[in-house]
Amino acid sequence: MFEWIVALLIGVGLTLVTYFIAFSLLMITSKKVKSIGSALEKRSWISNIIIGPIILVLSLLIMYVLSQGNIHQWGFQWMDLWELSWLILVGGIIAIFTVGMAEILSPSPPEMKPPPDPRSRVLFFILIVILASVSEEVLFRGFLQGILDTTLLLQIEFGNLSLTGGSIVSAIVFAVVHVMPAKRMGMNPVVLMGSSLILGIISGVALATTGSLIAPIIVHSLFNLVGFLESFTYTSKNKPQ
Repeated sequence: MFEWIVALLIGVGLTLVTYFIAFSLLMITSKKVKSIGSALEKRSWISNIIIGPIILVLSLLIMYVLSQGNIHQWGFQWMDLWELSWLILVGGIIAIFTVGMAEILSPSPPEMKPPPDPRSRVLFFILIVILASVSEEVLFRGFLQGILDTTLLLQIEFGNLSLTGGSIVSAIVFAVVHVMPAKRMGMNPVVLMGSSLILGIISGVALATTGSLIAPIIVHSLFNLVGFLESFTYTSKNKPQ
């Protein structure tokens, strides 16, 4: 148990440091490059063009160093096609319900929604639905959950599903780091933290059950995809008559 606590401190510490570095570089860049700063004021989601790659690169570097080059131990493997099919179905249903309820309780501000022009929508899809999902899952599920569950597997099984200590911790940390962005964007931090916690738990269970990092990335992508598709409804409602 002592080793797990040490892994907890190391894992959470490195995760927060990674986020701090990414957001610090974002702030420095936005101040020095005025075009980026002005773009962020209108479209907050563009920040992921800087944050996403930094988090991904630092996460992979940390995992590579800690595993001495054995990157496969962090869940970089394929998953069964049958499991993939069920994951998309169940994950999609949960994503629709969770994101839908979050939008009802605390609608996303306009600057967090993709603009109506096609090029911006494509960029939003790449940065949020794909890049954000990959980078955050590699950090939170791949690294943080991985280091905890590899050190000591604290597990509760629900039939074929597994809820581990690492999945719970990574989900909580994932939810907490979304509080500050919520306040900055004028969103209800409790709602965003709650939806992020649900996303984190489902992603963690997906990883623990399948053993593949592809599973939580798909879950995260489904949540972001639902938000992306919901923006079409927002755009149609706000078209000038």
